Amino acid sequence: MKLFALTLAVFTLSVSGCSQPTRLNEAPMSVNGKVSQGGQPLGDVQVSFQPLEQGHPVSLTVNADGTFQGELIPGNYAYFVAKSATPKSEAAIKKIDPKYLEANLTRSIDVQPGQELAIALD
Repeated sequence: MKLFALTLAVFTLSVSGCSQPTRLNEAPMSVNGKVSQGGQPLGDVQVSFQPLEQGHPVSLTVNADGTFQGELIPGNYAYFVAKSATPKSEAAIKKIDPKYLEANLTRSIDVQPGQELAIALD
């Protein structure tokens, strides 16, 4: 019985680890921004944000004029572009360099209150 209790305690400590917990309880804020490629607006896609520090993954629909809006928790995010539900999305995705179709930790954006997010796929 003592061996079982010791094993359970070691397992619990190893699962909990020593890392900082992700803070999901911070209030999300409204964000807006624009996606461009070659200096021109890029629309009919989704832009997906993957948290690097805190927050949670969010995908936002990008309008035909390249603008988007939604809510994110302040912090640093990797981002990528994905197909949206709009009929023109398939054509838009084909024009994008494949490196922007998946998250890359070296390509990130810092989301802070009061700023417009500019995502340039150049």
